[in-house]
Amino acid sequence: MLAYGTARGTRIDCRSVRVGYLFVIDKEGGGEFTAGDEEVLPLLASHAGAAIANARVHRDEQRARGRLEALVDTSPVGVVVLDARTGGIVSLNREAKRIVEGLRVADRSVEQLGELVTCRRADGSEVALTDFPLERQLPRVTVRAEEIELSVPDGRSVRTLINSTPIHAPDGEVESVVVTMQDLAPFEELERMRTEFLAIVSHELRTPLTSIQGSTGAVLSAEPGFARAEMMQFFRIIDEQAARMSGLIRDLLDAGRIATGTLSVSPEPSDVAVLVDSARTVFLSGGGRHAITADLPADLPRVMADRERFVQVLSNLFSNAARHSAESSPIRVAARPDGMAVAISVSDRGRGIPLEQLPHLFEKHAVGGGAARGLGSGLGLAICKGLVEAHGGRIRAESAGPG
Repeated sequence: MLAYGTARGTRIDCRSVRVGYLFVIDKEGGGEFTAGDEEVLPLLASHAGAAIANARVHRDEQRARGRLEALVDTSPVGVVVLDARTGGIVSLNREAKRIVEGLRVADRSVEQLGELVTCRRADGSEVALTDFPLERQLPRVTVRAEEIELSVPDGRSVRTLINSTPIHAPDGEVESVVVTMQDLAPFEELERMRTEFLAIVSHELRTPLTSIQGSTGAVLSAEPGFARAEMMQFFRIIDEQAARMSGLIRDLLDAGRIATGTLSVSPEPSDVAVLVDSARTVFLSGGGRHAITADLPADLPRVMADRERFVQVLSNLFSNAARHSAESSPIRVAARPDGMAVAISVSDRGRGIPLEQLPHLFEKHAVGGGAARGLGSGLGLAICKGLVEAHGGRIRAESAGPG
């Protein structure tokens, strides 16, 4: 007990930790504090300590709940809570709402979708969402990685990967079910791109292999006296096609290094005109038939570049331009100072690119893939982007659109 003149006080402890003091001053009606008054003071301090403890527990619980709700809401996996008795949707996080947004009906909220959605399992059986996963076949069990197609009566549907866990009340009854869902559309798109990429690679490798096999077959089956000039022509075909295969394999390896972040470059001071001339030589020696015109100022500063890699970038851009423009149309390369850097452009008069495709042009297999377009359309520009960015530079494409 603390006494200061007419004031009386005592410590306030919260879980054995002192958090303050409680003082009473000037007793009502005047007079001195009695022994009974002083006995009440510790009781009041005890109640104050308990109130502070409860307030702190509540605050901590609210903070933990807020953090948990933020974590669930921003999770890349959809999270849905279902009422165990009705099967109705109690809550959905942001990703779950995105997944089922395409199934919404105009006059119903996302939470009311449970009354309309049907779940179709991989074996073809169907159940209403209000029954899943509490229907008779799956009472109170945990579901792991089951493919479920969610659909509404008008035919719209979305394929998901479902996991579910029942939440039990203290009496053991299931009071709710937490369902996590993943949208399978991105995985299906990745599988489609993988299949398409394998088709592109097999087509691109099959073409030079066919030429090599045909040339070696012609030489091996040649009759005595086979002209040396004709034989040398077949050898040239074999050499060119082997070089083509080597370039394709190099592109595949580079793409892998870019994807894993292991691609390295060795920049050194380089003359842009020399780089452009080297790339033009590589392009023409590889069978390029387009004329390449250069517009390079004489006072252009030198740049820091890995010469071999930068020539690879330019020759890839030349090949891409040639692939999409008439043979009679020249390819123009220009350069100009741009602050502390040098901007180099490669332009053609091809058929143009739809504006909506421009942001995706440098993604793997992004623009109009398919074997007919060649490996370069799906990989060459992605490699250009990786090499330029490895130098600390930037690359972009511009087009006024088709035509």
